[in-house]
Amino acid sequence: MQPIHDIILALGANHKPKTQLKKAQKLLDSLLEEAVFTPCIMTEPIGIRGRKFANCLCKARTSLAEEQLLPVLKEVEGRCGDTRGERHEGRIWMDIDLLLYDHTRRHEPDWQRSYVRTLLQQLGISSDTGHEAAG
Repeated sequence: MQPIHDIILALGANHKPKTQLKKAQKLLDSLLEEAVFTPCIMTEPIGIRGRKFANCLCKARTSLAEEQLLPVLKEVEGRCGDTRGERHEGRIWMDIDLLLYDHTRRHEPDWQRSYVRTLLQQLGISSDTGHEAAG
């Protein structure tokens, strides 16, 4: 029996963002277990010029090892139309970042962004620890 891993993903898009988020959510829902998505929040772009982003978080479980999960996430980005060329022009069809894999936090600066902190609260996750907040 394979171990099950708890994960948190950050999804964002600035090109047809709401349509793209729905598409990515549907794909991820079919690939992950117990996927729960937050509502989206519109934010200004960070580090690039372009349109506003729609962002959401996903809390889920997977039997995939981290090194197996990352290429799957890149594949979902690609299936949503994301390419390097489009990214260089400031059009992000889909960006998916793995924020938490079991107890390992990744993309540490993202944890401090106000919209990520807000969305983590909606999931009942502490932005300080990355785990379910005591209630």
